[in-house]
Amino acid sequence: MKIATYNINSINRRLENLLRWLQEAKPDIVCLQELKCEQHKFPERQLKEAGYNAIWQGQKSWNGVAILSKTEIKELHDDLPGEDEEFTHSRYIEAFTNGLVIGCIYLPNGNPWPGPKFDYKLRWFQRLADHAKDLVNRELPVILVGDYNVMPTELDTYKPEKYVNNALFRPETREAYRHLVDQGWTDAIRTLHPNERIYTFWDYLRQAYERNAGLRLDHFLLNKAIAPKLIKAGVDKLVRGWEDSSDHAPVWIELAGKAAKPTKTMKKEKPEKPAKSFLDESKDSQTVQVDGCPLTFNHLSKVYWPQEGITKRDMFNYYDQVAEYMVPYLKDRPMSLHRFPDGINGLAFYQKDVKDKAPDCMSTMPHTTSDGVEKEYLVAKNKASLLWMASLGCIEINPWFSRVGSPDNPDFCVIDLDPDKQHFDQVIEAAQKVREVLHAIDVPCYPKTSGSTGMHIYIPLGAKYTYDQSQMFAKIIVTLVHKQIPEFTSLERMVKNRGGKMYLDFLQNRPDATIAGVYSLRPKPGATVSMPLNWDEVKPGLTMCDFTIHNAIGRLKETGDLFHGVLGEGIDLVKTIQKAQSVF
Repeated sequence: MKIATYNINSINRRLENLLRWLQEAKPDIVCLQELKCEQHKFPERQLKEAGYNAIWQGQKSWNGVAILSKTEIKELHDDLPGEDEEFTHSRYIEAFTNGLVIGCIYLPNGNPWPGPKFDYKLRWFQRLADHAKDLVNRELPVILVGDYNVMPTELDTYKPEKYVNNALFRPETREAYRHLVDQGWTDAIRTLHPNERIYTFWDYLRQAYERNAGLRLDHFLLNKAIAPKLIKAGVDKLVRGWEDSSDHAPVWIELAGKAAKPTKTMKKEKPEKPAKSFLDESKDSQTVQVDGCPLTFNHLSKVYWPQEGITKRDMFNYYDQVAEYMVPYLKDRPMSLHRFPDGINGLAFYQKDVKDKAPDCMSTMPHTTSDGVEKEYLVAKNKASLLWMASLGCIEINPWFSRVGSPDNPDFCVIDLDPDKQHFDQVIEAAQKVREVLHAIDVPCYPKTSGSTGMHIYIPLGAKYTYDQSQMFAKIIVTLVHKQIPEFTSLERMVKNRGGKMYLDFLQNRPDATIAGVYSLRPKPGATVSMPLNWDEVKPGLTMCDFTIHNAIGRLKETGDLFHGVLGEGIDLVKTIQKAQSVF
């Protein structure tokens, strides 16, 4: 298998060179940096015609990263975990393809030194190191590849004395790279060529390429699971000499073993929106009878997901079509309304009291909250209830765990896997541990993606127990799971006390608490959906981006409702705890 990285330095300007090199070099996977193009201007069609699927994160004028693959590719991250308020750059993207996790990196340049850009470079480097620490010991093969904008040693520059005060060669930068490698990563080129001056970049000035006055800025770091398969590495230096070439040359490694068979799947190929619509496409506002209830839908063309161009109309059509699957999990449940009247980037707020606001055709329930406040909750009954919530800007749907007939007795217990700095594969590992514990005590459980960063695991209770009993049971389960994977999980309620670890949340099992319901859209990029899974789907490579407004209905028509067992008879909690005591 051949994997390459190439700082293309403006993908559309140098597309002809890129396509020529892809045809000649035939890499299986390619990481690209410095795209210098906006998201919608990425040359997806041309790369697809060349045989490559792609994911990308664009940015106007500068930066931008992409991963190409001859086989199916699933996006895992479009940025590093953590935030930096001073700068917002498209510099990291991560994918699962060919059985590998690939992180594509375009590290900040940092010049001039000293200064705020150099400080940002070091902060970004630390964010990368924090993320890499979670990947280096994974059983899944991981490669972090790209333009690191660092010359790690004097061998990596033709004239070390020239770069003493350059951010790419400063001791602080080299130390940051050394600290990263010392986590247990293998620097592919330096491992195979320990004493050679190998360059990957030549400046445009002073005939640097002709004089071979180069720098090594592009690196492959391999984790322990894949490093033993490294057999070859090199630089396609001739490409740097092509007319109007990038100042970087493509760099590549070869791994033992064959690449997966190419596929025509294109991760970011825009799927068709559902054809069925209960709304008149020619109107921007209309009133429709739903279950005998007149509902008004306004501003249908308002964009709710700006990056994807997904509108309120699209959201209403989704909920209209998913209602037959979703309503059974909403029926007779009080609802917490999470409203996004201006879409996912606008201000949002919760509304629980609908007194004097709900139409006469809606059902409500008076309720005194745990802090003594009197409220009148909406009670979902049918599709009309769902669509009325959507008409208020409720992108996500948040039902109670219990119904109005038994408000103190939840129908299910929920374990919420809430990651912080963890890779999604670690969420999957935690979910599998939960299942192992529950399987050992003969307890059925049903997983679903949260539609955001985590996963939810439901256990049917049949409204036979109190919230306190449900919470106690959840605590027993997560405590057993935490003992197995304490290195990246936590039972601490306070975020500051978790140390960046994944929270195994059992406290959701309390009165009035809600989480995004099954089949709910989420106010996240991509219009993701909280989707039920078969347990054999809960494996490395699964991502929150796999289930969206575009493909959820098609999936449901194929799989049916995988979550129906959640509303079943429920477990015998006394016998279950006795079994747990005997097993554990």
